[in-house]
This record gives sequence, structure tokens and C-alpha cells, in this order.
Amino acid sequence: MKKIRVPSRICLFGDHQDYLNLPVIAAAIDRYMYLEYTPTSSSFFKINLNDLERTLEVHFDDTSEVEANDYFRSSIAVLKTYGFEFQSGYELNIHSDIPINAGLSSSSALVVSWLRFLVEVLKNTRQIEITDYQIGRWAYEAEVLFFQQPGGCMDQFTIANSGVIYIDTLTQELKPLPKPKGHYVIANSGISKDTLSVLAQAKKLALNGMEKAVQEGKVEKVTDLSLDDYHNYVNLMTPQERPYWFSTLENYRITLNARRAMVAERSSKVIGSLLNQHQYILNRYIKNTPEIMQAWMDQVIQEGALGAKIIGSGGGGCLLAVCNDDESAQKTVYRFKELGAKEAFQINLIEG
Repeated sequence: MKKIRVPSRICLFGDHQDYLNLPVIAAAIDRYMYLEYTPTSSSFFKINLNDLERTLEVHFDDTSEVEANDYFRSSIAVLKTYGFEFQSGYELNIHSDIPINAGLSSSSALVVSWLRFLVEVLKNTRQIEITDYQIGRWAYEAEVLFFQQPGGCMDQFTIANSGVIYIDTLTQELKPLPKPKGHYVIANSGISKDTLSVLAQAKKLALNGMEKAVQEGKVEKVTDLSLDDYHNYVNLMTPQERPYWFSTLENYRITLNARRAMVAERSSKVIGSLLNQHQYILNRYIKNTPEIMQAWMDQVIQEGALGAKIIGSGGGGCLLAVCNDDESAQKTVYRFKELGAKEAFQINLIEG
């Protein structure tokens, strides 16, 4: 039996920016998707999803009609376009300690682990070099582009490449960053999130506003503008687009400040302050934070955490908090549970 392990991820800065081709800062964390496989004499892949108590049979040639969110078959379809061919059957066991549908990108971890398995067992007819970057790109194709979903590339590249990464989502260039200081805590609210509808609404309004500003300002891209340009173009926006126009510029500014802070190895207090600034925008302008989750964050910050934010698309799912030391982090874990979180735990950011 062979084993594959891939990490989960958190977005530190730049939530709701990657699908706008704006930069993000994300980090792999020590929560994992595990995939174990053994060869069989069959002509298909038998997949045991242990956590869901389900078993699937996936045939290599069964990709003519792929149902929505069937990432097993979409991944095979993507690899077929690059010349990969079936060789033999396998039985797989997949399990995870990543909370599902909670903002920690369990789906992307599944896709990356599945792709790492496939490139091990399929025939690579074109002798394509298999790099972590290539795995991330294929995962993005299989999860987002194949289904024309509104998400970006942050999850797939972060999980495939690991470490703390600044991602230029326009060029898909990755730049490793020093691990930010601080002790980090995750709280799973237990509130299910509707990722695709949250992203689709935010993406539509943000892109509409960006297009108007870029055309009026006669610039190539929105990163040629700054927060100072907000008032120059806000009158072009509909009332619904204006908050997203502001959040686009402000979140970009915060992400750049966070990158500078990490490179300079600033204190955890600085990182916490920037997380709070980011969360303010997510809550007030993108409106992706349920009131109870914002109340939990306000409470733990009042009691000693340095900063906190919702993770991922929002609407539910997980929260991230940063603390100055291990004692404060342990207290924050306990407080989140006391406030009503489904679970809370400390995490480590994985070194690249």
C-alpha cells in the first residue's frame, strides 16, 4: 500500500481577490487529506470515501458526461488532454482531518491528492515533468475551469506547493514568504456555507465596478489604481457595486502591506492588526460574515487575541485568530468552544 498526504490551507490576506486576478497571501496548514492505494486486477478505480462511508467506482473512459462537482472524473478528463493513459485498476481509501465545507478547502485538498495519485499510476505518454506547480495548475483546471466555477486559483496552488505563498493570480506566479509570527487558532462555526453563490454574487459586482474604472481611467488593470482613486470613479458604479469597488482597492492595499510586514518579519501584533483590517472589509462591504461569527471574533480579541478573520468565501465555515503566545492561543481555543463553535484547535503553518 502506498500513501499520499496533502495539506489544507488558509487564506491569510486577499479573500475575495483571487477571482479578480488580484494577489493573495495563503498558507498550507497541518490538517491533511490522506489517500492510500493498492493495485487491483480490475479495469477501474474503486474509491472508498471513509469519512462519508461511501464507495465509488470510477472508470478512466467514463468522462463524456461529468456531473457538477465530480472532481474525480474532471481530473481524469483534464489529464487525458495532456496525453495520460490508463494502465491498471486500483483501490483507494481516502480520509481526512480537514473540516468539510468550512472554508479550509477540503475539496481542493481532495483534488490535489487525487491528481498526485493519478500521475503516479497513469501512463505519461508525453513525458511531462510533474512539478508541484503543474499539479496546482491541473487542480485549478479540474476544479474551477472545467466547471466554469467563479473561484480562483489560490486553493489549488497553495495546497500543491505548500508553505506561505504570495500568489499573483493574474500571472499565476508564486513567491514564497517567511512564516508570519504568531500562534494561530481555527474555530469551525458549524454553520454551513454556500461557497458558489457567495462567490458568484461578489465576483459579478466587483468585476462590473472594476471594468468601469479601468475603462474610464484608461489603465490596463485595476492594480494601476490606488485607494486614492476610489472617489474618482465611484459615481460610475451602481449602489450595489460601490461597496465591492471600495473593498477591491482596500483589500489590495492590505495584502501589499501584509506582504511587506512578513518580509520584514514584523511582530504578531502587526499581523493581527492587518487581519482585523481585512475582516472589517469582509464584514462591512462584502458582507460575508454571519453576525454570530463576528461577535465571536470581537469577543476573543477583547480577551487577548491579536486579530481574527473569517476564512474563505464566508457565509459560515471557519474563523482564524492569531495570538501572541501559546498560552493565549490555548485560551482562545477554549473561548471559541465556550461561545458555541463546533470545534476549535491550534494549527501550524507549514514551511515551504
